[in-house]
Amino acid sequence: MHSVAQTQSSEDVQYGVITAHPEEWESVEVTSHSVGIFHAQQNSAQDFISSLAAWAHANKQARQSVLLLIDGLESIASLDFDSLQNFRWLLLRGPARRVWPIITLNAAHREEVASWLQIFRTRIFGHIEDELVAAELGADTTSVLDQLVAGIQFSLRENENWLRFWLPRF
Repeated sequence: MHSVAQTQSSEDVQYGVITAHPEEWESVEVTSHSVGIFHAQQNSAQDFISSLAAWAHANKQARQSVLLLIDGLESIASLDFDSLQNFRWLLLRGPARRVWPIITLNAAHREEVASWLQIFRTRIFGHIEDELVAAELGADTTSVLDQLVAGIQFSLRENENWLRFWLPRF
């Protein structure tokens, strides 16, 4: 979010956040890029997903992009059926319509959302201590996710290689 606000105009890129812990987002500066921070257990999150899906269906040539930030994939598991269908459509078709889902998952909650994991082709991993858990999420023995610095260092697979990177400081 910080990078978007510093490098993009709000006419080009906006974002919305769905989270089970909106209090964790209180310190985030609200900019014209933000369309809102929505509590996952409230109707506003379902309304946001519905509105975003409708916008994406109609968005064939607009230049604006929207980042759909889900803070904890498990937090949306209890949404109503229509919202989950809209969310699935956004995961599968959203990027072609300039809606980019960016979703976090606490590895400890992987079993709650196991059926959703197959949809994600690009996965960025943080520190995972347990090699079996890492393997369940798509890592292999060469990933050495247990050696990443928790919270600031990440890795993703590109073909057969693992690329490590650090979060920039803001």
